[in-house]
Amino acid sequence: MMANPYIVGLIAGIASGFLSAFALTGAPAAKILIYLAPLPCFIAGFGWRLNASAAAMISGVLLLILMAGPKAGFGFFLTIALPTLVLTYLAYLSRTDTPPVTDSVQTAQPQSQPPTPDQVTEWYPVGHLAFWAAIMAGLLTIIVILSLGQDYDAYKASVKTLFDENILSQLEALSGQKIDPSEVSTLSEIAVNILPGASSLSWLALTIFNMWLGARLTLAMGRLQRPWPHIPALEYPNYLSFAFVLAIGLTFTSGIPLLIGIAFLAAFILLYILLGFAVLHTVTEGNPYRPFMLPFAYVIFIFIGQYGVMIMATLGLAEPLFRLRKRLTGPPPSPGA
Repeated sequence: MMANPYIVGLIAGIASGFLSAFALTGAPAAKILIYLAPLPCFIAGFGWRLNASAAAMISGVLLLILMAGPKAGFGFFLTIALPTLVLTYLAYLSRTDTPPVTDSVQTAQPQSQPPTPDQVTEWYPVGHLAFWAAIMAGLLTIIVILSLGQDYDAYKASVKTLFDENILSQLEALSGQKIDPSEVSTLSEIAVNILPGASSLSWLALTIFNMWLGARLTLAMGRLQRPWPHIPALEYPNYLSFAFVLAIGLTFTSGIPLLIGIAFLAAFILLYILLGFAVLHTVTEGNPYRPFMLPFAYVIFIFIGQYGVMIMATLGLAEPLFRLRKRLTGPPPSPGA
């Protein structure tokens, strides 16, 4: 018996709402739950389509309002419910191309009929999904920035206050000693400039991870209603390059535009890092040492920190220019491989 999508969405929204509410309690262990808060909504959306995703959004928002107030409900709506709804909707966008009919007489077919073997269904590319997730990450960060201050000075003062009241005590607890006032000033200045990028990057990484995990779990349940894409064949829309250049340009400004540029630039760099790994996965296909090469590459990426980021992002940036995957390998496998 097929589960009702509204009931599934109701349960998923309540699950996501509880995970978010527990994270607001302040307990360190509970804060980890926020990382998986979008997962139930993604499972509902991928498995039971738009109606379930909308029901999850409504039930999750209402639960947060009841448990933690309107502000928490609005935050859940902006950061989890609405992005999940949009991304699951985009994931199921498709178009069916029909080969031209050579016969003099063409029989009309109702649009409700499933595609014939001669028709090819093209699904919304995962690279485009990731791009729009990055745009959402930047937009959400802009909302965060403006909520802290309508101009740069007000934003700076708010971040420094948050740093002094929350982060400073945690840093002192970790170091076991009092931090010098001059160091506090330096650290707070760093926090002012790093917050937009860190906020955008962390939201995007968690959203992409939960979207991938939700789709995987839905596939395992037999509910995923589109073919599984060949992720190493990841392709971004051409306008990502223009958006990336624009974000770089904003980082040469000052004030709020600078912060906006940092937010979008961090999100786009993550996209290029993922593309760099897609290139690595593609060029190692068929190599007998691949089971050892890929884990080694991931470990090295983690341990060399910023240098690993630079290497993989550069590899990703080079792919659209030089088509490395096409040059070093044959044609990509068909979707679902």
